[in-house]
Amino acid sequence: METTALILILALAAFIIFKKMPLTKIDKKSKAIKKSEIIDGYKKQIDTLNLRFKDDLETLKIEKTKLLKTINAELSQNIFFDADELKQTIQELTSYSFR
Repeated sequence: METTALILILALAAFIIFKKMPLTKIDKKSKAIKKSEIIDGYKKQIDTLNLRFKDDLETLKIEKTKLLKTINAELSQNIFFDADELKQTIQELTSYSFR
């Protein structure tokens, strides 16, 4: 009886400790935040191209076109973007790119 009570007390203590301290902390972001972060990352890539090729406008245009094609291919496989959002995002990035 004494051993059973001790095991029960230890099990209860372990349960309380694990209940208070989760083993993993999951950082869940909303779908909108993830989309925004993805788009911001692409805008940073565009800004990098603008700085790298600011003196060579023809090369800049070619590189931006390549980047936009790559972005289109990546976003078409991304689970966060449906076809309409993909089209809207590419249009937004294109206008951002050639502003």
